[in-house]
Amino acid sequence: MAATSTWSVIIKPTRLEEFMTNELTEWIQCNLQQQSYFPREAEDWDLLYGSVIWNLWTRRNRQIFDPDYCEVESLVQRSRRLQNEATHALAISNAWREQQTKKEDRSKSWCPPPQGWYKLNTDGAQRPDSELATCGGLIRDAQGEWIVGFAKPIRACSVLDAELWGVFEGMTLAWNQGVRDVIIETDNKEVLNLLKQGEAMKGLSSMTTDIAELIKRQWRVSCNFVPREEKRIADELAKMAWDCPLSSTYHSNHLAR
Repeated sequence: MAATSTWSVIIKPTRLEEFMTNELTEWIQCNLQQQSYFPREAEDWDLLYGSVIWNLWTRRNRQIFDPDYCEVESLVQRSRRLQNEATHALAISNAWREQQTKKEDRSKSWCPPPQGWYKLNTDGAQRPDSELATCGGLIRDAQGEWIVGFAKPIRACSVLDAELWGVFEGMTLAWNQGVRDVIIETDNKEVLNLLKQGEAMKGLSSMTTDIAELIKRQWRVSCNFVPREEKRIADELAKMAWDCPLSSTYHSNHLAR
């Protein structure tokens, strides 16, 4: 009788008898699969339905095993509170999962180069309050496999110069690794414009002259602009260089991708 009086508050009067007499498996399936069939309010019915069942069970146990048990809140109220808590928890969980999915999508947005080509992603970093700047980068093949990466601290310079240092170090490393078809990706449009000048950037600075000489070598070099999200690992490598001694360059083909 206690269960009937509880369910009668939340089940449509015209369906109450069917609700109370259905075979167990059919009863559960109908409530979970046709959530507007029995309840007066269908929103989040699966949560309220489960909450009522749970509270009916726990109340029965308390009545049997706890002689001092006294119900101070109706079972329906307690079930609705549990339903609201579950709804809130699920909303937080879904928001967190959506955020994680966005992060994963950003980290997976890097696109491999054509077969036979390699991609060089580089980055430079500079701190106004520091006497150092850094650069870092990595080379990957058409399967997305990490070939080699580097992290290098450099003396204080502008952000542009730090970015150019990264390109120079990365191109030098690529050449020394035997790479002869390379796509350089940068999120700095000024760097991209300089690279596309080729020979014309000679004489702008010692660094641009060195890069122009590298481009002249017997290999194919292409340059692309990419959003920062697509060179996240290069950014992390540049940050790692803050902890490296000045004038040292660390190469690795074993760093986690």
